[in-house]
Amino acid sequence: MSDEFLAEQKIDLEKEKLWTSYFRVVKDEVMSDEAFQMDITLMNTFGKGASVCRYSQVVLLGTAGYINIPLSIKGCVGELGMMAGKYLDGKTNDLSAFGVDFSDWATIQCIVKTKRITIRVNDTVAFEGDYQSGMGEIVGARIMFMGTGAVKNFALKKISSDPPAP
Repeated sequence: MSDEFLAEQKIDLEKEKLWTSYFRVVKDEVMSDEAFQMDITLMNTFGKGASVCRYSQVVLLGTAGYINIPLSIKGCVGELGMMAGKYLDGKTNDLSAFGVDFSDWATIQCIVKTKRITIRVNDTVAFEGDYQSGMGEIVGARIMFMGTGAVKNFALKKISSDPPAP
């Protein structure tokens, strides 16, 4: 979604905190949350006025919950909140690895396997932890941008749940 499109709709992003979202929910592609990998490349394309922090979220939607992966520019990570089996507040948890430079594409990877979750941001582990209480069957995803944004690619696939060989 472009800034020009929103301007044509008489929406001033420098004054309004507007969230734009992309959804992918497919009834026939439901998968277990026990062992999966999600990869996405995205960019928040607006960073002025009320949207200077370029808040963005990748939300994996489940039948019994969700995983929320937040992003912003580096100076705004204290305002982020993340959900990955449990809620983590950026005011009391170090979410600094979720701060990105949106002048380039950001790559996010989320892997759940053997009751562990690993989230990588630009090929660096941003979060790793237990994933005991899942979200049920994965039914889709929502990609959200405060302001405007773009998604270059998105992939969600089932992976082997077997632990690695010793």
